[in-house]
Amino acid sequence: MWKATEMRVCVILAGLLFLQLVASSNHYCIVGGGPGGLQMAYYLKSAGRSYVLFERNDEAGSFFKTFPRHRKLISINKIYTGSNNKIFNERHDWNSLLNDDVFFRDYSKEFWAPADDLVRYLGAFAEHHALNIVYNTRISQLSKDKETGVFVLKDQNGMTYKCDVPIIATGVGNITWPNGVEGKDIVEHYDTVSTNPEDFINQTVAILGKGNSAFETAQSLMEHTAYIHTVGGRSRMRLA
Repeated sequence: MWKATEMRVCVILAGLLFLQLVASSNHYCIVGGGPGGLQMAYYLKSAGRSYVLFERNDEAGSFFKTFPRHRKLISINKIYTGSNNKIFNERHDWNSLLNDDVFFRDYSKEFWAPADDLVRYLGAFAEHHALNIVYNTRISQLSKDKETGVFVLKDQNGMTYKCDVPIIATGVGNITWPNGVEGKDIVEHYDTVSTNPEDFINQTVAILGKGNSAFETAQSLMEHTAYIHTVGGRSRMRLA
């Protein structure tokens, strides 16, 4: 049998465990530490609101450590415009978040900047403004209490958080194919295809799509391939 002192210790420990799993509360909960999530956190802090931002990795902007695959941004960084007009210059800076202190031009001078420079910038933005970010926290479940109307978020460790307003800023989710696409199992996928142009020397490459990732891939391969075809929009193509 346990002694009384041992039972008291067990009760106390159980109580501490319970406290650790009890939800913390904020008015706003932001999920995702990319540009959108950081911008929202900045404005909420500036307005004096109660908020918390959850980022599943150990740094802000971690999405850009993988994407774009060929490591060059397609968002321009035109530093010298010949103008002192703030609004005009902001139109030529597609990477800086809206604020008065931290700008992307201080982290890269290149017109088509490396993606890693954006990761450094986003991390510096979060640190400079001391944003309330909880890193290494993956929100795996979101529900709403029908009686109170409060939203409940649960992370990978079972910790729960309560908020009145959840804001999902996770950007791109899982890469999916439309239903009914025959032959999709024999093509390369953007998230896994080789980024070494020498793997495509003298080959004919067809890229399905005419969006950002399509032209990014085409630009990276064009010096090594024999032909590149981009197919999308009204074009029709059958995979044999």
